[in-house]
Amino acid sequence: MMNFEFNMDDAKEVWQEEAMEDGFRRGREEGMARMFETLADLVKDGIITLADAANRANVTVSEFEAKTGLAS
Repeated sequence: MMNFEFNMDDAKEVWQEEAMEDGFRRGREEGMARMFETLADLVKDGIITLADAANRANVTVSEFEAKTGLAS
């Protein structure tokens, strides 16, 4: 038989760390999505080119097109 000790303070600390990591991950994802949306709007409005937008997003043109639904 195995003996497990359960420490509520340790469990709370692990839960808090996981929740914080999840919040950071979601924040990054939402921020990236908003950046792509904003760059796509600038392309649609003719303010920047598709290549410029992809460069600013640090992706290839084809990756930018796939993420935004834009086509050159």
